[in-house]
Amino acid sequence: MKLKNQTTMVGELNAFVGTPAYMAPEIFTKNTVEGHGRASDIWSIGCVALEMLTGRRPWHDMDNSYQIMFRVGMGETPEIPENICEEGYSFISHCLVHDPRLRPSTGQLLAHPFSKVDDDDAVV
Repeated sequence: MKLKNQTTMVGELNAFVGTPAYMAPEIFTKNTVEGHGRASDIWSIGCVALEMLTGRRPWHDMDNSYQIMFRVGMGETPEIPENICEEGYSFISHCLVHDPRLRPSTGQLLAHPFSKVDDDDAVV
């Protein structure tokens, strides 16, 4: 599949491809006419960040893809442990918003404090 532009709009993509534990709700719930866009990647970024912080994939307690699809379709999100850093919790919770129009853009995520590297922490 080749994208027409560098960005996609909600509804531009129609394929159902990916790993269910990382898929955005609109991929599960929209039909092939409505489709989805790059906002679904923001959901997936939140899922990857969650896995990096916890060491476990999202929905690690689910046995199969259908259980995940049902829970996401019912409006649930992967559990974000409260014991992670405040910035990480904020970053992930912003990504895991069910309405794709309300998710942050990649630019907004890059500006998020969780994405910033403190110069004092840089390895030389």
